[in-house]
Amino acid sequence: IYLTSYVVEGLLLLKECEFSVPNDLVTTGRDWLKKNVVELNKQLHDPKVKIEAYDYREKRIDLARALFALSLTGQRPDQKICDTLEKEVNTLTPEALSYLTITLNNAKQERQANVFYKRLLELSNASGETVDWDHTIALAKKLMGSQVKPIMVDYSYRFTGVESTALALRAVLAMEPKNEQRVEAIKRCLTSNVEKKDGITPKPRRRFSSYFSKMTCSTALPKIRISR
Repeated sequence: IYLTSYVVEGLLLLKECEFSVPNDLVTTGRDWLKKNVVELNKQLHDPKVKIEAYDYREKRIDLARALFALSLTGQRPDQKICDTLEKEVNTLTPEALSYLTITLNNAKQERQANVFYKRLLELSNASGETVDWDHTIALAKKLMGSQVKPIMVDYSYRFTGVESTALALRAVLAMEPKNEQRVEAIKRCLTSNVEKKDGITPKPRRRFSSYFSKMTCSTALPKIRISR
């Protein structure tokens, strides 16, 4: 699901840039995702299937990402899945919350979008003139409880702090495009950290994290005016 979601979004981006993309590539990816989001949701809530907490968090990011990719193809989000995730809102990561916020806002499901958006803001790190979703001990405690251990701060191996923050910015722009104070605070964090070697929080095990951090930021920053 993880890779298929990225491929579907990438194909649609190519089409937006007027590249020739065979329609069957998008439709087969869409149909596969549509079927497998239902299956993944069943597995995640099957009492007979044992899933470690770390993997459970990661799989729900995948699920939210897939719903987002499906929405880009014109599919409405699966209501049963969204209702289930709403009940688990306080245990969802910033990435899952961001994808769900954008997806539901695009589908004009404002009440549910606001549920996920409110929780996303609660998890943010606010410090002086910046707001971010870096993987800090403070964020981890809000996500997993006060007994969290330092090793648990890195709750996802797929996202750096910059990537999580850039994705959250997309959700903020979807929900509050005119909230200049919040947008500027997030933008200030991104523009000051995007050139760092490994994003906000160094992650030596990820050789290409700097590249992916810049790529992720590029999806959010063109939507707003950057002051030099």
